[in-house]
Amino acid sequence: ARERISMAEPLARIIDAQVASARGDAAGALAGFRAAASGFALAELGLHAAAARMRAGEILAGDEGAELVAGARAWMALQRIRDPERMAAMVAPFPGRN
Repeated sequence: ARERISMAEPLARIIDAQVASARGDAAGALAGFRAAASGFALAELGLHAAAARMRAGEILAGDEGAELVAGARAWMALQRIRDPERMAAMVAPFPGRN
């Protein structure tokens, strides 16, 4: 997180989210994936931002969660990514799910 490149902080937040998820801390995982998505968006790393939004949406569930997941899938479809779930699994693995 202390590296001076734009993607370092959001990558650290992805790791925090994964650790929180593995520990059963849904709130911590959600906060981490949301922070990562924001940081990746600022760093103009669209794929990483979409994957983090997808993970946040999967945790959040309900209408808001479904909207996040659908938005991430739509962004990936525009990039001609054929399998958004597999791409998200590569960029932002979810402990116990990939």
